[in-house]
Amino acid sequence: MLRKLIWILAVMPFFVLSSLAQEAHEAGTVPLFNGVDLTGWHTMAQPDWHAEGNTLWTDGKGGWLRSLIDQRVNKVLFAATKADHITVNQYNNLRLLLQAMVGEPVADIAEEGAKVAYQLVAAIKSTRNATLRFHGQTVEALQGVPAGEGEERVLYPGEIPGSFPDAELWQGERFRFIDFRPPNLAEAKRQGFRSINLDQALTFLIGDCFK
Repeated sequence: MLRKLIWILAVMPFFVLSSLAQEAHEAGTVPLFNGVDLTGWHTMAQPDWHAEGNTLWTDGKGGWLRSLIDQRVNKVLFAATKADHITVNQYNNLRLLLQAMVGEPVADIAEEGAKVAYQLVAAIKSTRNATLRFHGQTVEALQGVPAGEGEERVLYPGEIPGSFPDAELWQGERFRFIDFRPPNLAEAKRQGFRSINLDQALTFLIGDCFK
């Protein structure tokens, strides 16, 4: 429906110009468009305009109209969310797991000419990095307020497998990660909401639109 509406809105001016040209010719005035060719017209960003059948038209190649209705996919981003619920040293494993879950279809996407990327993101970062002593060793941990609680705690969230696990591992306790409460509004007013890699995701997807 949107494509049809855009096409109608884009084509309407051409019919209006054609009608105005005809009326101006009958009134003896000088029309902006003579209904035959592009005499007096100077194209700028989009040179592929044509005059035919008392109508100005363009195929939109490379212009703003083409960019609105073009359905080609140029970039595909696969993102794993809630990256703030795992420790930083598990980011690489989560990225590898994401790639394993996506699988072979990525090759087909790349063959079509689209750029493919993987990213770990969190719209709102609910935790901070911390450490714990476990059996005499220092391990990476997270500090935050668990959902349903009111006080901050430092907790070990577990590890991410670097490859796709089998069905038995999915059913175990290994992947029961802790859900953390997002920061309250009072804290956000002072410091703003922190995020993880949203800027990088947006740069990949639409960064070239602003160059």
